[in-house]
Amino acid sequence: MDEGKKYLFVADPVNQWDFAEKIVDAFLRKAYLTNASLFLLMDKNAVTQNFYKYIMTKHGGGRIYPLYTDAVDVVSALRQVDFTILQTENTSAPIGYIETNGKKLTQHFANTCDDLFKDIPVPAEVSAMKASLSYIVERDFFSKFPPDEFEYFLGDLGLGESTAVFFWLKKYREFTTKKICCA
Repeated sequence: MDEGKKYLFVADPVNQWDFAEKIVDAFLRKAYLTNASLFLLMDKNAVTQNFYKYIMTKHGGGRIYPLYTDAVDVVSALRQVDFTILQTENTSAPIGYIETNGKKLTQHFANTCDDLFKDIPVPAEVSAMKASLSYIVERDFFSKFPPDEFEYFLGDLGLGESTAVFFWLKKYREFTTKKICCA
């Protein structure tokens, strides 16, 4: 059985909690139903431990493992993973990763979190599930509304963002007479 890709993320939730969370979210989204693993290399303190507990609570576990700098040989850890991810100072490509293909280290840069995990193959089950959901949404949702009578707004937001968007929609009503369908 394939072990799956191993990623080491040099996480700094003390100073970059949002960035660290985005990396974990992108990994879990892409690695669903695969054997890929993500190791979080962090200093051991209250904030990093809270971050790990938060990730485990939010995502219900998964193949995410903490590695604390005071308990692991970093050089040895680098040799055992396929990629090491770190935030860079480069604003045009803010995420860096080092490919440790065998013993050769090759540095790359990525613009988005999803670019980091492009080497994880998408399982056939996931592709089939997405196609099925897409078909169901088209059949059961969009086909129910007559064309050109609605403007559609599809949100994938949390409660706070949704509240802000509804304020924006209220202002938008001043500029259109079409019915707005929010999903």
